[in-house]
Amino acid sequence: MSTEKWMKKTPTRTLFSRLVTIISGLTFSIVVLFTAATLLITYSFEDALFNDRLALAHAKVKEGEALPYNIQLIDSLGELAPNLVQQLRYFEFDQSSEFGEFSVEQRHYHYLTTAQGTLLYDTTDVSVVDKALNDVLLILLVLLIPTVLLTFWVANVSARYALKPFSQLSHIFTHVEYSSQQGNELIEELKEQDVKHIALELQQALQQKAELLSQQELFNQGMAHELRTPLQVMRNSVELLTASNPDLAGTGAIQRLEKSMSRMNRLSSGLLWLTSEQSFSGATNVTKTIKQALMQLDDACKVHGISVELVLDNNYDVAMPEEVLELIIFNLFNNVVHHGKAEGTNVIWHIEAKNKRLVFSNLAAEQPEYQLQERHFGIGLALVSRLTKRFSLVAFYQTNQDKFSAIISLV
Repeated sequence: MSTEKWMKKTPTRTLFSRLVTIISGLTFSIVVLFTAATLLITYSFEDALFNDRLALAHAKVKEGEALPYNIQLIDSLGELAPNLVQQLRYFEFDQSSEFGEFSVEQRHYHYLTTAQGTLLYDTTDVSVVDKALNDVLLILLVLLIPTVLLTFWVANVSARYALKPFSQLSHIFTHVEYSSQQGNELIEELKEQDVKHIALELQQALQQKAELLSQQELFNQGMAHELRTPLQVMRNSVELLTASNPDLAGTGAIQRLEKSMSRMNRLSSGLLWLTSEQSFSGATNVTKTIKQALMQLDDACKVHGISVELVLDNNYDVAMPEEVLELIIFNLFNNVVHHGKAEGTNVIWHIEAKNKRLVFSNLAAEQPEYQLQERHFGIGLALVSRLTKRFSLVAFYQTNQDKFSAIISLV
């Protein structure tokens, strides 16, 4: 599995994009609603005009004047088409309104029931709205494009203005050292009191977490220092024991004990580099060290169902002690143990050296990103960052959906 596949960015939904979508949908819906309402109002005006013409025709009937060519007074249904007669007979029983309209055989009629009979108005050929409907729809379709563009522009401007406090909040905690003087000044500049309160609470929580991590690191360093004396005592005791009992030297128990002491000593040495002012002038082969560390982790991989995929085509050296690189690998392995998600039956831990970078990737458990940052980025990754920084290297972490990657620059 290539690094590109693991590091491929996936689109993430943001509060800004969500608000833009909502405002755009709302604005577009309002435009469509008012367009439909305009068409309905136009039809209503035309219906009112037809009813007014029927009322004028009724007045002419009362005065004995001639009717327009497309309005006729029906006092006998025998001379009309059967379908038309059926419609008129139906409306004669409907006394809810004297005006009405209906369609028969692709002809549209308006009618007025009077004491003299039914005035029937054939409006099929005189309906202006129906004749202009295609042109109106074409105009609306042409106007739709600038309307959509204007809608998105208004939505972006509105969302940017509405979310400005949250953008400032994001800038403070992602691009500025939140505990610095600049960070404090930016928090004080927030005008919205509720957002300012959130910023202060978040700043306090992050400072408490940083202090806790610092205390844990100091504790680990202290323990590493304190372990050196008992380790030396154990080593001397084992040497005396094997010297007095040569048969014990090759036994499995002694070998396991020596192996454990060696690993504890290397871990202790790796932690002590954090406080040591000694410079390191050598170089460690990345491929060799990774393979040695994975050999030590082989039993743990089997127990936790972790399969390792190695892509170490490039033979890099890094200006870092071998025990420090091992300690970094062990901490990253612990993250996989506690927070890796299985692909099928096993958790896949992908390790690749490419483009002067060392990339450790795995699927992370399905949980919100903030929980990932709170839980599986505790002392482990904080320690990785401190160790790489101690030797002028950079470690950073990416979480794209359910894929987590720890990337260490080797230059």
